[in-house]
Amino acid sequence: MRYRGGDELFFKLSGAPEALSIGRKTGLISGYLPSNSAGRFALTVSVADERTGASDSKTYDFEVKKVQ
Repeated sequence: MRYRGGDELFFKLSGAPEALSIGRKTGLISGYLPSNSAGRFALTVSVADERTGASDSKTYDFEVKKVQ
């Protein structure tokens, strides 16, 4: 899906460890993962245009390793 300047995009994140979040307007994923967050996750990032209702999503495999 293609987006243009002026589109009113908003982002959503699902499948992530609870400590991660996504900026609704920026799409920036951030957070601090505690040591008990080790594991594999399927993160789905969704984006939608509030103006037109167009949307798309992408799933990424994400692995958090415990540091020894």
